Amino acid sequence: MDAHLKGAVSRGLALKGVDVLTAQDDGNDSLEDGLLRLRATELNRILVTQDEDFIGIAKRLTEERIPFTGVIYLHQNRLSIGELIHQLEVVAGASDMAEWSSRLLYLPI
Repeated sequence: MDAHLKGAVSRGLALKGVDVLTAQDDGNDSLEDGLLRLRATELNRILVTQDEDFIGIAKRLTEERIPFTGVIYLHQNRLSIGELIHQLEVVAGASDMAEWSSRLLYLPI
């Protein structure tokens, strides 16, 4: 989870049994976007963010055929915290990491 995401989202997911690692918990809440994306790839984790910069990063990497673990972009203010938790829980339960290679998903679904 990107450092700018509301803590209630990661806590809610954790309560539902979803494996969540926040940038803060990883000690990387001040990393620049590109380095945070590299850290997520290094850990083989999907990066969940509300930062529009990651859309451009994911598109550029795809165009340059540079592999990365997936990015889920949550559109700001379109979903309540409860709806965000629900949709992320659905995505987590309906997919596995093999499906997330170099993939960008926009929420809401």
